[in-house]
Amino acid sequence: MTDSQKKFLSKEIEGKILFNEPLSEYTTLKIGGSAEVFIEPTDTASLIKIIKFSAAEQITLSIIGRGSNLLVKDEGVKGIVIRLNSPEFTYIKKEKESLRCGAGAKLADLLKVAEHNELSGLEFAVGIPASVGGAIKTNLGTVHPVKKEIKELIDYVKTIDLQGKESYSLGRELDFSYRCSNLFECVILEAKFNLQKADKGIIKQKKSNFVDYRRKTQGTVSCSAGCIFKNPQGEKAAAYLIEQCGLKGKSIGGAEVSCQHSNFIINRGQKAKASDILALIKIIEKNVKKRYNVKLELEVEIWE
Repeated sequence: MTDSQKKFLSKEIEGKILFNEPLSEYTTLKIGGSAEVFIEPTDTASLIKIIKFSAAEQITLSIIGRGSNLLVKDEGVKGIVIRLNSPEFTYIKKEKESLRCGAGAKLADLLKVAEHNELSGLEFAVGIPASVGGAIKTNLGTVHPVKKEIKELIDYVKTIDLQGKESYSLGRELDFSYRCSNLFECVILEAKFNLQKADKGIIKQKKSNFVDYRRKTQGTVSCSAGCIFKNPQGEKAAAYLIEQCGLKGKSIGGAEVSCQHSNFIINRGQKAKASDILALIKIIEKNVKKRYNVKLELEVEIWE
């Protein structure tokens, strides 16, 4: 990016603008190089300016939520990285038996508001460090102890396309085949979730059940990106395939296949590099392909 382009952003955009900002501080893996330009716009008007500017100048534009499903390469990211972290993007409002919120709102905060207002449906997302926008784009879900996906709760999603045009899509209109693919070419601004009234005690118990299950199956792993691979359709779970290949505990540098959940790669002691994680990914892919003739597909998003 040229100096004149950086000056334009500094002059025209309201919000926090940082140059060569380390992205390791914004991901749950605590790994990654720097963003050429990192912006937290104050309002929608500034966000639209950034979107239109990046399109006109052919500058790569990336959106980061809470960084829980993301691996940033050691070399960092060219272009602009946006984080929707101002009050205009993080609000949560109750509307009868629904919650309307900004895409930058933390999922944890959404669950707190839901419980406070005795609204049930989101309990399966407890403990997941994601933003609302990120959860929607990846169709956040769980299989155990019950199968649940966030798409089941969406009333509508408000977005901005790469030309700066705002639009609404009803939940039933969105493609949730695995990831919400028709949302990957736009920026999510807002979403509304339809929930159900329930006693606070019932909501607390549901959340506790999910927390207990995750502790038993995943441990209390920190510095991970959650599941690295998607579960192959019609096959055993990715974690099972990886474990059967004898890869639990396999390590390269500071990266290690979790001994608790083998579809997790952890940053042991925050000493791993992205290259260590990528090397482990290749070893896993090669071993699973050789033993089971299954090509694993990445769940984690990789930025470079």
